[in-house]
Amino acid sequence: AYATTMTVMAVIYNIWWRYARTNRRLISEHASDAALEAVDRAFNPGVPMYGITLAVAFVSPLTSVAITLALAVFYLPSAALFERSSQPF
Repeated sequence: AYATTMTVMAVIYNIWWRYARTNRRLISEHASDAALEAVDRAFNPGVPMYGITLAVAFVSPLTSVAITLALAVFYLPSAALFERSSQPF
């Protein structure tokens, strides 16, 4: 159930981001293109990786938990960098 939730959340979050990002609908004009591209690069592997985690859960739930933890470790530094950024979005 957890892997399913994370996969659905990744899909929805990507949809929201793409909507906001398209033509800067909901993003400040002061946000740099480099910052926006960094967010794009951070989000791109999320859906496929959580999809793989969901598929693995049917074969080995323990391995699925390990992959989920690895994904958390992967995304933690990028979240900390975005918090420190004074760049408005």
